[in-house]
Amino acid sequence: MEENKLHTLVNDLLPDYIEGLTSPETNRIIEEHLAMCPSCRETLERMKEKPFVLEPDEKVEIDYLKTVRKQNRHRIWITICLVLLIVAGCFGTYIFLIGTKTPAALLDLDTTVGPDHVSLEVECIEKGRKVSRVSWHEQGGRIEAQVYTVPGNEERKTFSYESDSLIENVEVAGQVVWEDGKDIPTELSVLYENKVEYVGNVSKVSRLLEKMDVSGLIGSYTFALDDTRLIIDSARPLDDAYVDRESLLILSLIENASSVTWKSQGKEETVTTERMDDLLNTEIKEGYRSLAAFAGNVGRLEQSEEIWSMYVLDVQMEDNIPAGQQVVSFIVRENGRTIEEQSGYIKDRMDGDGRLSQRFYLKSGQYTIQLVIDGEATEEMPLNIHTKYGLEKTENGWRLEK
Repeated sequence: MEENKLHTLVNDLLPDYIEGLTSPETNRIIEEHLAMCPSCRETLERMKEKPFVLEPDEKVEIDYLKTVRKQNRHRIWITICLVLLIVAGCFGTYIFLIGTKTPAALLDLDTTVGPDHVSLEVECIEKGRKVSRVSWHEQGGRIEAQVYTVPGNEERKTFSYESDSLIENVEVAGQVVWEDGKDIPTELSVLYENKVEYVGNVSKVSRLLEKMDVSGLIGSYTFALDDTRLIIDSARPLDDAYVDRESLLILSLIENASSVTWKSQGKEETVTTERMDDLLNTEIKEGYRSLAAFAGNVGRLEQSEEIWSMYVLDVQMEDNIPAGQQVVSFIVRENGRTIEEQSGYIKDRMDGDGRLSQRFYLKSGQYTIQLVIDGEATEEMPLNIHTKYGLEKTENGWRLEK
């Protein structure tokens, strides 16, 4: 019975099949039946030999169906093309005009804050990108600026914001840069985000010491606990100029730490919270509860006669430089005399953005910096409070350039 129904159906559809009006799925069913039914094949051949004559109205209807199907196919393709053009336009607008939100680690920021005014100078330090715009948000005296970048050449831009109320806190690209009347250096803002409540939290203490780049100052090290005392043991001693500052950072950012002991080569030096309180004439633990107090204590220490200024070196690596086991040495000189030298593997000194970053604490002066990579040295270049260079590999060795 099913076969008879199919036979009858195919016979009814053969005229449409010949005219190309049936769908691909229907064509498949008809052709499968034709392969098994000699009667239908003969009918098909007769129809092909003697064209099937349609009534005028039927012919008009068939022509109309053909026209509609053709127009529908054109509309579908036009719609697809328009959708693709709209998607491409939106994507291009997002990439080249609106831009992508960029973190502070990829920006060079300079912020000036007044009672009701913020001025922001910003430049993207990622190669091949530039700042496109800044969006501002305000809530209860707290100003937040999001920085967006697009493809392009580095360019320093200035943006400003006026507030109707007294400004208490300014955050740029996820980083607090100003609070309670004090500028917050980038390094301190990053460290403050990694503060630790208990000295016994080994993983968080380890992360804090990593963010402080303690290994850059003393090489490889281990740390242990004695109640609330943190003991750091290394093969290379910590320079005297760094002891108080690094101790202040640790004691301020680990809430229940009472002292930190630096041990190396049979020598040790312990810095207590009480000693730092007396030195700065304040309670340094206030720095755990307030970023502004923390930055103020560090600034007060750096302004004392015993503490030197921090010099930061940022080096952008070229894409063709492998970050492997090469040893890099940073050599600081003054009037040709080596003041400080720090070494380590490139892979350990690089961040996720392909940059080498190194800091030094030095008395104010005129310094030069030279990098030595696996025995090959760059030329000496000026080292300022914040210095940025690009590092590239040439046929004659390594080269630092602005």
